[in-house]
Amino acid sequence: MRIHSIANSPYFGYNKELNEKVNNKLRHAKGNKELANTLLALNTYCMETEDKLRKAEAENNQNLVDKYDALLIGVKNITANQINNRFPELHYREKELKGYKAEAAKRRALDPNYWLNQLILIMDDSAEIDQLLEDAIKTEKLAKKGKKHGSKDVDTAVLDAIKNFEPEKKDKSQQSEKVNKPQAKTDKKIKKPELPEGLEEFKPNKYSPRGFVSVGGMDDLKASFRDKVIEPVLNPELAKLDELEYGKRIPRGYIFYGPPGCGKTFFMEAVAQETGLPLLKMKVSKVGSKFVNQSSNNVQASFDYALKMADETGKPVFLMLDEMETLTSERKLTSGSSEDNKVVSTLLQCLDDVLGRNVIVIGSTNKIDMIDKAIQSRLNETAYIGLADDDTRYKVLYLKLNALYKGASLASNQEEMKKVVALTKGYSNRTIESLVLNAADIARRDGRRDITAEDFAVLCNTDKYLIQKVNENLYKTNNTRPAVGFNPQSGHGGKMIL
Repeated sequence: MRIHSIANSPYFGYNKELNEKVNNKLRHAKGNKELANTLLALNTYCMETEDKLRKAEAENNQNLVDKYDALLIGVKNITANQINNRFPELHYREKELKGYKAEAAKRRALDPNYWLNQLILIMDDSAEIDQLLEDAIKTEKLAKKGKKHGSKDVDTAVLDAIKNFEPEKKDKSQQSEKVNKPQAKTDKKIKKPELPEGLEEFKPNKYSPRGFVSVGGMDDLKASFRDKVIEPVLNPELAKLDELEYGKRIPRGYIFYGPPGCGKTFFMEAVAQETGLPLLKMKVSKVGSKFVNQSSNNVQASFDYALKMADETGKPVFLMLDEMETLTSERKLTSGSSEDNKVVSTLLQCLDDVLGRNVIVIGSTNKIDMIDKAIQSRLNETAYIGLADDDTRYKVLYLKLNALYKGASLASNQEEMKKVVALTKGYSNRTIESLVLNAADIARRDGRRDITAEDFAVLCNTDKYLIQKVNENLYKTNNTRPAVGFNPQSGHGGKMIL
């Protein structure tokens, strides 16, 4: 899995000044010019490949990212070792490694399988081997001072040490810890407390977003969330200054609302990857209980867990309440159910308790009109996440199709893609993904041919998909729902147009 796109920042990547210095030395090298030219070609290759990899990340082209990833890491390590050996006075590998580590820490790239962390790991391992050999050579030199013919025991020890150095057997969690330098080691015997019933911690997998680079569209929401939440969280000193000078504060919480399958949860997973902060998701279907008081107890336990995590790490924690309308229905709509009212009251108290304590609450709902007004006032920012526009659907379809060998030709044909974009209007991202998979299935069964726009046309005319078209007006609030039959810009004074 790949996370945290870093291609769009000029402050990250290989040390360009250092590498140009190396290349100049190689161009004017004396002695074995053939070897020098080979090393020059290798280093230039590494620079160009890393540039291409970062550009592919910025363009969200996972196929190219994976290819350049595989082409870069091993060659970069070999090249760094050769440069280090040829120009030890430059401390090349040490400087490159320091830059990559600083980048990983600043970007909070936690996944040990991410290419940047893999690059750091393999270069670090080479540095450890060099140090091991250097120490062994020093030991052998000292031994030779006392023995004319050296020490067989020392030679054996050196070979055994190298033989037993197996970086691939390191635990991946230790690899991640080495890259990101955690605060303190904990006793392995101490078990992490179990999550309360109905609460789960987001653990990225290969299908998870890698940050905002994986989010098509939603530009306004990304900009708002970056300004109001992400930047203050990652730069607390600037956040304090903004609060002092302008009264700007991190919102008490957000409510994401809109049709199902349009990316509310996906967006928060991208935020978690973008910031490197934990994301806890309260699964409403498991929080509710038939037992008296148990539902409110589960809600309280979930908030307590989030608070404890924030206090122990000293970092903010995102707590997402999914399908929250089932937990926080307006009390006047609950037919006097004391248990439902108790859950709402507990949630209100919990929201007050976490205020200013590094827990950022995000509510997610398909029906914002059903959310209790007191809850809405606590979560003082709302964001509508609706159906993707044409440009966003194009990007989503391109990514899905381009990832399939038999879909790449359609993805690269702009005219045919426009047909597919038009056919998928009114569908959520989740349904679009289903359409791609079913179109692929049609092509597979029809002689294993390439996927075509006609496959989508067939599917979109079936009852299965016709009933999945979304009427967004059902999910918008009265404030965001467009007036039907009125055109305030028409010059008719807002009168009904017949």
